[in-house]
Amino acid sequence: MDIFLVLISKRPWNGKAEEDILQKTYWKVRTLPDPDNKVEIITKLWETEADERNYGLQALHQRGIDWCFIADDDELYNTEQLRDFLPTMNADEFVVYLFRNQTYWKNRATILEEDPWCQPSVLCTIPGRLTFSQARMVTVFGNRKWQGVDPEKVVCHHLSYVRTDDQMFRKINHFSHSDEIKKDWENSWYHTVWLPWKQGDIDLHPVNPKSFRGTLPADNAKYKLTPLDHD
Repeated sequence: MDIFLVLISKRPWNGKAEEDILQKTYWKVRTLPDPDNKVEIITKLWETEADERNYGLQALHQRGIDWCFIADDDELYNTEQLRDFLPTMNADEFVVYLFRNQTYWKNRATILEEDPWCQPSVLCTIPGRLTFSQARMVTVFGNRKWQGVDPEKVVCHHLSYVRTDDQMFRKINHFSHSDEIKKDWENSWYHTVWLPWKQGDIDLHPVNPKSFRGTLPADNAKYKLTPLDHD
């Protein structure tokens, strides 16, 4: 990687900005080891997730970068898989590569059943060939092509739902789907699905219930996340 560009929005997609959270996030990034001085932080106000991602692509383009690997702070990959994928990327046959997610639930010991329609994580070229139209959806220009990557080669281990109860309550009140979730406490997803969850429960997604059909032990998962201390 030539640059680690970290984009921190000044406010969440929904709800009020929390200055203490913003400051805490900023200083967490600032204190990451950066011996080669590659980390750059941009703090700005973006109206949508697509706006933020397109801004990041343009900022990288201005810095002479050709490819952008987009990873949220709750997405992990096995290092060797990414290294092995580099020759494919460098062949320049496609301008976007979409990685399937294996999503974890509550903790790293539990995963959601495989969902063929899950939103992908993205590796893409810089502006001029594509643009983000939604958070994870891209529009490709001209005769350029995109490619879905076989999860046997690369899979994203998505920890979006590995949170404490308080952290999850904050998430659903601030993320981009917040306005689609029932706010009535007694009938809310948080109260009826998240808090009382037990193994065997089904239809778990806060907006499209059936897209999170159920859970499995991570030990039985098809794809394993290699501990970082083994790398």
